[in-house]
Amino acid sequence: MNEILKIVIYYAAIFTPYRLLCYIPFYKKLRFSLAVSIIIFTLANILHYLFIALFVLKGADVRSIEFISVLFGIPYFIIVKEDPFKLLFFYIFIMDTVIILRGISVFIMYTFFDVSYTAEILIHTVCFAVFLPFLIILLRKAVTIIFDVEAPKLWRTIWILPFVTSAIILMFTYDLKPAGSYRLQFISARLLFIFAVLMIYGVLLASLKNIKEQTILKEKSETANKLTAMYMTQYNTLYNHITEIRKARHDLRQHINLIQSYIDKGNNKSLSEYLALYKKTIPDDIKTGYCANNTIDVMLGWYGAAAEENNIKFITDIRVPSEINIPEPTLCVLFGNLLENAIDACKATDLEVPFIKVCCTITGTNVFSLTVDNSCKYPPVFENGVLMSSKHKGKGYGTYSVSSIAEEYGGIADFKYNNNVFYASVLLYTKHEM
Repeated sequence: MNEILKIVIYYAAIFTPYRLLCYIPFYKKLRFSLAVSIIIFTLANILHYLFIALFVLKGADVRSIEFISVLFGIPYFIIVKEDPFKLLFFYIFIMDTVIILRGISVFIMYTFFDVSYTAEILIHTVCFAVFLPFLIILLRKAVTIIFDVEAPKLWRTIWILPFVTSAIILMFTYDLKPAGSYRLQFISARLLFIFAVLMIYGVLLASLKNIKEQTILKEKSETANKLTAMYMTQYNTLYNHITEIRKARHDLRQHINLIQSYIDKGNNKSLSEYLALYKKTIPDDIKTGYCANNTIDVMLGWYGAAAEENNIKFITDIRVPSEINIPEPTLCVLFGNLLENAIDACKATDLEVPFIKVCCTITGTNVFSLTVDNSCKYPPVFENGVLMSSKHKGKGYGTYSVSSIAEEYGGIADFKYNNNVFYASVLLYTKHEM
């Protein structure tokens, strides 16, 4: 019984810290409650260590039993609610660390100390403590990428490379007995394994990071394209509406002539019927004439009307020529995003007279300046200097699009909040190849 307890304590001291490292990064993704998870974890580990102890005492090969008992890692995949292949990748990473540190501690024990369970436990604990800070740094980077990268097909195969490397090293350093562990070949293989593991996981994690960044860029590009299409549709709708108004005004002379003929004939009934019909054909008027540039004028007309409907004071100071070296879609996205956010913020405020003030000018020959100030009851949330959305979780797509445009044109986009007013400023250099 004492021998069984000794073996159980040995394996618990060697393996349990690594098992805990497998779970800690995923403590928010447990399939069961924390208490139930701890119970399952504890029972699985006790059974694992008892399994090894019983077979070792019966004369079974220790290393073979250790490899077979890897099956006791199955509860990890049951307890943690995550893609099993992601967990497998992470699990192999932790097991590689066990292989490295256990090999080093065994070599040190056989070379410099008396052979005993206690000596190996102490030496291994020291090696683990020394390596732990570096391991934590690696784990933080690895877990962040593992959480964020959604590529099911890749995760199904990416674990194979570190697994094969680990298998090869174990084949050449299988024996942990004195005869095998004394050799320089043994410790050299384990040290080279450290280098191989760092290189493999470094390359894999860098590749995963690139995939993550490409995915983010793709999503942002798709969002920007959707916003551009939306604002262009809005712009075209409004432009067509204004065209209808102009056409109606152009046709007004003919209507006046007909009305005059009814008046001359004293045919009031026909006049009344005609005016009722004509009134229905006249489109609602939208104010324009904010500036000489047609695109900006149309966007201001649209949002100016929306502001008026919501009792928002709409102030403009626009000094731009009819032709600007910025494409229509870009202008639509700039004005559309900023003005839509401004109207939403004004709707949410309890100020008696909320306001939006739009100023736009071109300085010199190529500096385009746009500012939109508006009433805003609640301070916006910034994370690492990035404005977060108040409508959904994550970054604000609208302000991100504006910032991307500013970056594309070698300018800046700045967003600030002070005393219930949100200030948005954009500066572009319009000498830009299109």
